[in-house]
Amino acid sequence: FEKYPFPVLINTALLKLAEVFRQGSNFLKLCVLRVCQESERHLDKMTSVDELVRRIITVMNSNDPVARALTLRTLGALAGILHDKKQVHHKVRSSLDSQDSV
Repeated sequence: FEKYPFPVLINTALLKLAEVFRQGSNFLKLCVLRVCQESERHLDKMTSVDELVRRIITVMNSNDPVARALTLRTLGALAGILHDKKQVHHKVRSSLDSQDSV
């Protein structure tokens, strides 16, 4: 993103990463989390925020507590563009009540 910070490229790349996050292993989820954390200053160029949320938030329904924890951290890294999404707020608040140890 540093070399080519074009909105079309950022949008496409983040949507592909969200798809990898949704279908991939916990290691891949961690890698996507790190990319989101490192590209925080380019997130404002994201145009398909609803689609990004839809792809990532589905992992919150997983039975894997590690995957849900990685999803919470990823949503935290994307908080700059998710601040007005009520579905995200609801999922985060309900996840904080979890009794699973990670």
